[in-house]
Amino acid sequence: MVDVVCDNFTALLPRIEQCIRECDFVAVDTEFTGLHATSEDEVSLFDTMEQRYGKLKKFAEKFIICQLGLAMFTNDAKSTYKYVAHSFNFYVCPRPKGNMDVRFSFQASNVDFLCDHNFNFNKMFYEGVHYLSSRQEKLVRAEDESLDDKEVEEMLGLTKVFRILERAGKPLVGHNMLCDLALIYQSFCQPLPETYEEFKAEIHQIFPVIIDTKHLCFAVQKRLSQTKLLEFTSLTDLCGALGSQRGTFYALFSPEVSHGEQCHRYSGERVFHEAGFDAYCAGFGQFFEIIRDLTLVVSVF
Repeated sequence: MVDVVCDNFTALLPRIEQCIRECDFVAVDTEFTGLHATSEDEVSLFDTMEQRYGKLKKFAEKFIICQLGLAMFTNDAKSTYKYVAHSFNFYVCPRPKGNMDVRFSFQASNVDFLCDHNFNFNKMFYEGVHYLSSRQEKLVRAEDESLDDKEVEEMLGLTKVFRILERAGKPLVGHNMLCDLALIYQSFCQPLPETYEEFKAEIHQIFPVIIDTKHLCFAVQKRLSQTKLLEFTSLTDLCGALGSQRGTFYALFSPEVSHGEQCHRYSGERVFHEAGFDAYCAGFGQFFEIIRDLTLVVSVF
């Protein structure tokens, strides 16, 4: 894992781009500053899709990404069953520019959650990588016509990584990733569309193949009910179960995953709810292959 902050972002960008271009798929995860815009916006089993999307839209308008994880998995050309993972953990914070002054909220329960998992708020506020959405970029250019392309390019920050991902067209893997996708779209593209169908069409224009491992798990739970291997579908429980001896028994020929250069921290340390580690877990080659081989179907968002 590599921590990415303002000071090393420019130096690391070529390496990040190379990892994206050469990989077979990219896994993503985000940590964010809140979850429910109001107490009435908690998710209900009785929500229609449009009601659920309305709550999601308010969430994305009020809160921001404070940490973004990317893990690029590359198949070893010499072996079908070996992958190399390059994991990057970005601290994220918007910066003011002219009349553009982003306003966002924190939810106390999310702050407690982040503190419980040793989130570094100093890194977020002092060293977080900035970004501009496509809409904000247009506003900046219109407001100050004296800015040249190089100056605007420097202001884009993390948006450059998003655009590399978009151009690369790699499959995007995540776990329970609807909130992640909403915040990614809101942060780097445009405000969320008014309807879920519009959002779904827009996000698939950017990422044609989106694979949510939580949906994959639901697809195989009944099939594995007698084994009690997939009783729970949280990322923590799944990684524990599927990385266990019993898990490997049910997944013959599951691949071996090694960590790329300077990304070895996660080989000896489990730091769930750090975005870089959760992205690695979501795309963990063995985990991905287990689910795919057991279902023989691909469940996509």
